[in-house]
Amino acid sequence: MDRLFRGMSARLRDLPSSLALWATNRPALAGRLDAHYHATQRRHQPRLPRPEGVDADIVAGLRRDGVYVTTLDALGMGESAPMLRAARQLARAYAAIAHREVQDGTYFNTVPPGAMMYRPEIFAWGLQDRLLDIIEAYLTVPAAYDGAQIIYTVADSREVATRLWHRDREDRRMVKVSVYCNDVGPGDGPFQIVRRFNEHAHDGPFSYPSLDDAGLARHHDGRDAWDVVSCEGRAGTVIFADTARNFHRGEPASARDRKAVFFSYFSRTPRHPFYCERSGLTRAQLGTIAARMPERQRDAILWRQSLPAIARLIPPARISMRRDPASHTTAALLWNEPVIHSHCPD
Repeated sequence: MDRLFRGMSARLRDLPSSLALWATNRPALAGRLDAHYHATQRRHQPRLPRPEGVDADIVAGLRRDGVYVTTLDALGMGESAPMLRAARQLARAYAAIAHREVQDGTYFNTVPPGAMMYRPEIFAWGLQDRLLDIIEAYLTVPAAYDGAQIIYTVADSREVATRLWHRDREDRRMVKVSVYCNDVGPGDGPFQIVRRFNEHAHDGPFSYPSLDDAGLARHHDGRDAWDVVSCEGRAGTVIFADTARNFHRGEPASARDRKAVFFSYFSRTPRHPFYCERSGLTRAQLGTIAARMPERQRDAILWRQSLPAIARLIPPARISMRRDPASHTTAALLWNEPVIHSHCPD
């Protein structure tokens, strides 16, 4: 009975976002949202960044394939070494907790947001002008930054949650930039993405199925119709991916745990703001960080201020990281912070 009550409570809690998705899929409202989006693209076109060199290659790869794989060394972005070092330290400190959480029934493990606040070099790395230029050139609209998370995938071979094929819900287009904290080979849970996407996937109502391999093949009219890129690489491998347009997953890890940092970006007026805010940081924490930033970075962090008033009223959907969220407090206690049931990034 208690489990049934918690399930009903979770569905009621997410009712506003479910109703909002239904409403935005109605033809009249969908048309207005599309018109606003295209008008924003036209207004911003003269101010679009013009990346060069490898940065231009990344934008071209995203447009062509929905994915581009490189390395921190090849990118040559500032502060990469401190960012990776901090992320690896947090992942190592979290390893034992992650394994205990799996034993307790957790299906998605992230380093708690409170720990991330103590290593600001990770969050700040995702706000570099050069990186924002790449994202903005691809999105063709001003970019919002939804923060960073360290995702710890325990090698338990489970095909659940974000290890199923899915598309992210936040916006029409978005970019996830992921950086491996350890070497990732076959069996280590590499990020995988379907290279080809359907140009007309969002012509009708937006829907977000989760699929196994057989379901993905059916969705793409047979196995020959889709092309999976398995992103294997050494620590410091960097993956740029449009996770809203392209089906993707973290392959179930069986040989070795995978640790990776994920940085998330979309437009400053995302189509589905109620599926955003997935870093786990509170709005107050984000405001504190943004206050110390230059204008461009501040606007990217405080993207909610660009939303219409009615959109700001809809609470974000809460996607539990655990089969039984109410029963689990181990990680929060060990990290000396309150329990935060944050969203699952994809």
